[in-house]
Amino acid sequence: MVSIERWTGQEAGLLQEVLRLSIRQFAQQLGVNPATVQNWRKGGAGLMVSYELQQVLDAQLQLLPDSVRQTFLERCSGASMTAAPPQASSGGSGFAVNSHQFVPVHLSPEDTELYEAGTAHHLGPGNLSQRTLDVPGGDEFHQCKLHVYEFGVAVLHIQQRMAFSSITDLAVWRYPSYERNRAWARQAVSELVSNVVGRSTAVTPQYTLSVYELVRHGWGAEEFGTALHLLATPGVLVDRSIETAPVSLEVEPLRFAERWAHPNAIAFTGTTSRGVAGWSGVAYWQGAGETALSIDDIVAMELDTQALWALSSALLHRVEEGHDPQMPEQFGWRWLRGAASRLTSARPTESAEHRAMRAAVLGTSDLPERLRDAWSALKEAS
Repeated sequence: MVSIERWTGQEAGLLQEVLRLSIRQFAQQLGVNPATVQNWRKGGAGLMVSYELQQVLDAQLQLLPDSVRQTFLERCSGASMTAAPPQASSGGSGFAVNSHQFVPVHLSPEDTELYEAGTAHHLGPGNLSQRTLDVPGGDEFHQCKLHVYEFGVAVLHIQQRMAFSSITDLAVWRYPSYERNRAWARQAVSELVSNVVGRSTAVTPQYTLSVYELVRHGWGAEEFGTALHLLATPGVLVDRSIETAPVSLEVEPLRFAERWAHPNAIAFTGTTSRGVAGWSGVAYWQGAGETALSIDDIVAMELDTQALWALSSALLHRVEEGHDPQMPEQFGWRWLRGAASRLTSARPTESAEHRAMRAAVLGTSDLPERLRDAWSALKEAS
């Protein structure tokens, strides 16, 4: 019988990733509170799972098919962080994040084969129908899925676990990773589309947006707000004259000393959680025991936001080129106006944390204005 000698938060988190379950789904399968799974993810290798739950995880491991169990054990063997070990820095003693990158691509809304080939995925805050497919070749990532929307947009979601000595180090890694991952996405998604629909198809990723789930840090209370602002807008720490080789500006200690906050970023907080949304990304820390707003909620919000951003951009690009924007009748201007309303309007049952996160993400994206322009152009064209 194969077993783990000692389950920590790190092995539990890897098991969740191999099973491809959300926090809530994983917690339900194990019969534990979602907050317990959140604590495992935050505690990582330094958090020992209780004796009772060690046995629960052992039992879950034995239920896995042999191939999946082998994948899990291989990941456990190579679970050391991909970046250099943390060292002392101006903002604390290093930190670890779960990095989420979102790479949208515009497809043809008439070609429905890719959408129909996917696995049904739960609806996000925009109530937009989507399906998911695994993307081959993403072995360097902890998780890589393509979310295909029925209106002709797909969003590639890449998840990696990273550790850094400083936020400047993250910034230096981040920008070259955008170009590498877009180039990889261009080839991988094009091949996936071609294999599914049976004809050669080229796709062009438009941009990359990041969400950083902070899982470990050494910042003090007075430094923490600045740290989140820098994580959400790390471009202020580097010279990006050469996008593929950014250079440190050596200003991180100064930013922490002056308690810096980006003037255009929007903070959102819960009882113990804290987040900051900026134009190029979101940084989030969930305090222990809080379940009102999880990283899964932020990921769901960004998936729908980036999907509608990619659609509206494609429609407005046609207008800029002097053409009428075109969509199938079922996705005409009334549908787009309704989708915009669903995404931007808070629900009566939403928590205050959800409302604050929604307002922060949309407030730093300019999406509501772009959606209004897009559905107005569709209405005029029709």
